[in-house]
Amino acid sequence: MTAITGSTLHQPLIDRLWPTAERSLVRQAILVVLGSLLMWASAKVQVPMWPVPMTMQSFVVLVLGMGYGARLGGAAVGFYLMQGALGLPVFAGTPEKGIGLVYMMGPTGGYLLGFLVARRRGP
Repeated sequence: MTAITGSTLHQPLIDRLWPTAERSLVRQAILVVLGSLLMWASAKVQVPMWPVPMTMQSFVVLVLGMGYGARLGGAAVGFYLMQGALGLPVFAGTPEKGIGLVYMMGPTGGYLLGFLVARRRGP
């Protein structure tokens, strides 16, 4: 049986799965892009409802927060939102329901911005 130290307890899961001696900028960029791609894929899996479709995004946001930590998970979600704001069809129902900031100002805009605060508190 191994003892859990305080620093191990607050360490994000990704640091255990992909350990590095230092926080590499390339590693962080790869993880942010992968997290953004996971958000995009989860947006496209949906159950049609009105006015807001039900997707797997909320689950993925929480998994990113737990797996990456608050800062890196927030960066992945922020990158995803930036891609959508720039007009890439990454959101649920795009491009059929519009793209970019116009889509973000619709009924799902609050959910999308809420993703930034729905992350785990921690390192």
